[in-house]
Amino acid sequence: MSASVEVGARVVTADGIELGTVKEVAEGDFKVDVRHHADYWLDHEIVVEATNEVVSLSVNDEELGAWKKDSPHDTGIFEGSLDPSLDPSTVGDYALLQGLDQGPPAPRLGP
Repeated sequence: MSASVEVGARVVTADGIELGTVKEVAEGDFKVDVRHHADYWLDHEIVVEATNEVVSLSVNDEELGAWKKDSPHDTGIFEGSLDPSLDPSTVGDYALLQGLDQGPPAPRLGP
């Protein structure tokens, strides 16, 4: 990266798609203000060049989804443990073990 990312600069993908403007800058990340869509954070790692006016990215628009973050410094890795009651692969067994099985479905009413 030749310069630091500046608030207000336009953000452009490697294939020339303008995404929006830089709304906020944090160490290692910057927030993209996208008109009529949810804003998101990107890592400075994908910046090829940055001027006061334009931030050029190394990724195409099609690849961008893999780089979007909900917050700065988001690693995209779940760092906690999953409660078994929330694990879809075990929810049926968990309900049975906890005595939460509701039994057979209610009879259908009507024709």
